[in-house]
Amino acid sequence: MNKLIKEPIREAIFLALKPFRGNDRPCTLVASNGRSASTMLTNAIADSLLLSHRFPSRTLVRRFARKPTRHHLAPGTVVKTHADFAPEFDSASCKSVYIFGDPRDSVASVHHALSTRGEAWVRRHLRNLDSGDKVADLLNRDALRQYENMKSWTQGDNGALKIRYESLWENVEEIRDYLCMPDLELPKRVARQSKYEALPIDTQGMIESSYNDAIRLYESLSDVWVSRDS
Repeated sequence: MNKLIKEPIREAIFLALKPFRGNDRPCTLVASNGRSASTMLTNAIADSLLLSHRFPSRTLVRRFARKPTRHHLAPGTVVKTHADFAPEFDSASCKSVYIFGDPRDSVASVHHALSTRGEAWVRRHLRNLDSGDKVADLLNRDALRQYENMKSWTQGDNGALKIRYESLWENVEEIRDYLCMPDLELPKRVARQSKYEALPIDTQGMIESSYNDAIRLYESLSDVWVSRDS
C-alpha cells in the first residue's frame, strides 16, 4: 500500500484507540541522530507500556512523528522522532530520551542502504531528518544534519535523558529510573558490524571531512546524563 495512503490510515487507527490508552503517565519521546537503535528502544518502551493493557498491540501506544507537536504527545504513548530538540519535549507531560551514535556509522549505514533499500528509502530517511532529499549530497556535506541535531539535544540544560548508543545496554537501569519503568527490558544485544570500516578509504575520508563537526561533538560527549550540570 502506498505510504501516502498508509500514514493517514495509521493515524486514524491511533486516534480511534485513544479510549483504550492509560492517561496516568506522560508521553515518552524517543529521539536520535538516526540509525542509533531508536526503533528498538521505542518498541521496548511500547512493550513495557502494554504490560497492563488488555489490548496488547504496539499500535495502541506507538507512533512516529517527523515533527512532533503537542498534538502528538498523548499521555500513555511513546513517540519516535529524528526532530531537533524543542521546549515541548521537556515538560511535565513529556519525558524524552535522546540516543546518539557515531555519525560515521550513521552516514555509512545510510550509504549502505542505497544498495540494500534503494534510493526512494534514502530520500524518505533524509526527509525524516528534515534535510531535503538530495541523495547526491550524502557524502559532500552534513546532509543528515548530524551536527545540528546532536547540538540541539546535547548543548544547554534540558531535562531529556541523553545516552550514547554504544552504552545503551550498560545503562538500562538509568533509562528505567528516568522513565519510572522498572519492567523495561531491552532485547539481547547483537554485535554490530561497522559499515564505516568496510568502506573504501577515500569514502571514509569524505565522511570524516563532511561530518567533522558532528564527529568532534560526538567524541566530546559523556555516555549518559540528564543535564550538563548534573
